[in-house]
Amino acid sequence: MSPDAALHAQASALHAEAIRRLGRNARPAAEGGHEGVLAPELAQRLWGALLEERFTPAQEAALLMGLRVHGESPAMLAAFARASAPHLLALALDEPLLTLHCAGRARVHATAAPLLAILLSRAGVPVLLSTPEADGTACAAGVLRALKLRPSGSAAEAAAALSESRLAWWPLAAWAPALARLMARRAELGFRNSAHSVVKLLTPAPHGLPVMNYTHPAYRTSLAEAARLLGRSAWLARGTEGDPVAWTTATHAPQALLRGATGAPPGAEPAPPARASTEPREDTSLIAGDDAATARYTLAVLEGRAPVPAAIAQQVQALRDFAQAAREEQDA
Repeated sequence: MSPDAALHAQASALHAEAIRRLGRNARPAAEGGHEGVLAPELAQRLWGALLEERFTPAQEAALLMGLRVHGESPAMLAAFARASAPHLLALALDEPLLTLHCAGRARVHATAAPLLAILLSRAGVPVLLSTPEADGTACAAGVLRALKLRPSGSAAEAAAALSESRLAWWPLAAWAPALARLMARRAELGFRNSAHSVVKLLTPAPHGLPVMNYTHPAYRTSLAEAARLLGRSAWLARGTEGDPVAWTTATHAPQALLRGATGAPPGAEPAPPARASTEPREDTSLIAGDDAATARYTLAVLEGRAPVPAAIAQQVQALRDFAQAAREEQDA
């Protein structure tokens, strides 16, 4: 058997094994399954094969649909993250780096992620903004371009930007192209897939601190538990249509994880909620316009012509404290 034929046979066997599990109506993680529909070892092998494009487009679509139907357990998310590690480019940085993943496109409110990132960088906190690609509209990438910021095309460019301004925009397609490809299949298939969840756990820096946003309580639970399984430091916060949270609510207080352990940054006071979850949003000035309008608003805040929204100011302080706690933990 030729090497190509052997690889094809291995991929077909792996596909069949996973499809049997996905099609057997195994107990979904959301209904109390511990490992989820796939055991961690199988999940890691399957995700690695998906990233390596070892399946046909039809096989890949079937697998992504099956995972979408069942959902990912924390153990599966952790396995996917481990399988993704060899496919990430590395960013050489010896200090904690906040990583803000900004993948949201369908939104009612304008993205506040660029404003949050710039305010953090001005406070001296290194921040990496990661969009799926360098183009696109109705997302953080469009606002960043309207702000005249330039995406980094390589690890060296991202490191130089961080050194110069404490802020880098490094699209996912540049530092994790295999994951970006899977995420992009949403446009063709019509549904989000597991890549949209697993990316929240990832960062290209050895001391990276993912800001993991979520929309539903089940994701808060699964992402937190996956981070614990990985021993990862991360910050969980309720998302604003896909971007890192700009709104604090009584029912979705941010949660800090230091090497997988829950805790608040030393000496930090919990930020009070900006609004109860059933009340209107505090800052109607952030209701979405086009990317240029959002950029103009962001500039107005940065130049002092408009106030910093209270919820964003709270998160800047909380994330500063979290980054400092991570640095102290790293130095200990």
